[in-house]
Amino acid sequence: MYCCDLFRYLIGNAGKPGLSVIPRSVSGLSYFCLQTRAVKEEDMNLLQNKLLELSLDTISGENRLNLVTQQGIGFCPFCGTDLEKWIEKNRKVFEKDAQALKHLLE
Repeated sequence: MYCCDLFRYLIGNAGKPGLSVIPRSVSGLSYFCLQTRAVKEEDMNLLQNKLLELSLDTISGENRLNLVTQQGIGFCPFCGTDLEKWIEKNRKVFEKDAQALKHLLE
């Protein structure tokens, strides 16, 4: 269904620690985000609350901890598929997954 097995694996890894890909559909824009997570989604609130208990001096500057980072991508990092064209051809699958995973990008 997706352009390659590795890309499909990254979609399946959404919300888990490590690398994932998440479809995003917002304000008429449709694209994929490459995302990394330090912890699984279920543990985010607990960890964020614990970090807030620390002094801001402890976690600022060079010691800053990124729990989640993300970047929009236009091509599959494995097979090179143009993802905008893939979305056009597979709109139903894209929108279904974007809806199911949107909480991971908000």
